[in-house]
Parts: sequence; C-alpha cells; structure tokens
Amino acid sequence: MAVEYSDRTKDSAEIERVTSLDMLAEHGWKGELERLVPPGGDMAELTLGEPYRVQYLSLESFLRGASAFEIVAEKWRRFLLYPCLTLAEIEFDREFIPITFYHGPGKDGLRAAMEIAGELEGHFRGSVVLSPALKLAALHLTGDKDLLIPFPPNVTPLENYQPIATEKASEMLQGLAKDILSASEREDETGG
Repeated sequence: MAVEYSDRTKDSAEIERVTSLDMLAEHGWKGELERLVPPGGDMAELTLGEPYRVQYLSLESFLRGASAFEIVAEKWRRFLLYPCLTLAEIEFDREFIPITFYHGPGKDGLRAAMEIAGELEGHFRGSVVLSPALKLAALHLTGDKDLLIPFPPNVTPLENYQPIATEKASEMLQGLAKDILSASEREDETGG
C-alpha cells in the first residue's frame, strides 16, 4: 500500500524548502526545541518529518449530510523527530511561519493511524481532518477508497484506529453535529 502525505503541489514543495530547524530557531523557538530534546541528547539529531495537510472541517457540512467534507481552514504540519521519537507536531500558517507546537496524544495517535494506513490495500493520498466542535481527529485517505482512520484525541462515536468509509462516518457524525449546534443556539440558564 502506498500513502502520499505531501502531495508535491507548489505549497508542499515550498514548505519543505522554507521550513527548517534553523528557521524555527530564527522565529524564537530555539528554547522550545532545546526543551524537547531528551536529557543528555544532542540537538543536532532533531529532524523535521515530511509535511502533511491539516484540514479543519465545517460543522455545518455534517448537518447537510455532506459526504465530502467542507474545509474551513487548511494548514500544514511537520513532525519534530528525534531519532526514534516523535516529539511534537509543528503547525505552519499560510506563509509557512510556525504558529504552534502540539505535544499531546494527537501526534502519537496520528503516527499509529499512519501505520494502519500503511497496511491497507491500495494507493492513497493522506491528510489530517479535525473538527474541534465534534472533537474529531482522523487521518483522511482518498484514492482507491475514501476512508477515515480516527485517532486520539478523537472522542466521537467513531472507533479509534478502525478504518471506516468516509460517507458512513459522515452519516454517523450528522446527529452529533445537530446536537452540538442545537445546544449552542439555545440559552443555557446555568450560564455554561
């Protein structure tokens, strides 16, 4: 099976060209990089992984039962690697300026989802899809099939690490999206 995460568009080529550990240090992140190196480790062993897209999804598209996700924002990320460890994900804005580090379980969950994707039959292009409102985090594979592989911190009814057809996943999430929007539209007497 083959999964391509960097689609070799102008943007993916540009992010590989302009993003580097030196560039992160120039943007004031040297202290953060040093802090992430394991005790007794050498900063020279830090590397950046291949870039991949992160697509933030519209909650409203789930209400319409859309089988194709409606993207409201798109960013690029790269893993910060230390020989055998994934230390963090670094997200870049549209100008490829680093905007945040992610240290939480998402980086480990994504790496596990990528391993599962690597065992599937077929050829795919992969990206990460996120819906903070739904608390959805998933690897989205398009190509021979259209699949999602949810991963922690996903807390939707979709089972983590189980590939599911995107259309079926969208149907399952439609009710959850309705509940969230309904709750946000009514007044809460408790102030919460």
